[in-house]
Amino acid sequence: MGSENLFHKNRERLTSGFARKSATRSKAYQPSRPHILIVCEDSKSSVFYFEAMANDLRLSAVNVRGGECGSAPSSVLEYAEKQYMQSIKDGDRYDIVYCVFDRDNHDSFETTVKQIKTLNANKKTVLCDYHNPLF
Repeated sequence: MGSENLFHKNRERLTSGFARKSATRSKAYQPSRPHILIVCEDSKSSVFYFEAMANDLRLSAVNVRGGECGSAPSSVLEYAEKQYMQSIKDGDRYDIVYCVFDRDNHDSFETTVKQIKTLNANKKTVLCDYHNPLF
């Protein structure tokens, strides 16, 4: 009568569904932040503004360039395209490129805005932000 050892049979039945899982931890998933380039026409106020904003928002993947391209909107776009192509060659491609320029009496303003729209026919990679002094 006592040879069946009922205590151990009951224990095996109860613990069979609670087998120990592996002791390895799963890797934490953190989505990557977009790599952003901001090209400004001036070298002081806009650059300082965007760098301070990136620091306040703790965005480490933001590069701000300014003053190296001239003040015409077409030259800002050309410089942004050169920096974008260079980033592709370096293997650290920008996800978004912002071109920031003033809406002055430049002859190339309208054509530059149209060029940016045609560049973005498939994807929104290059974005335009212009400042109108009379708003």
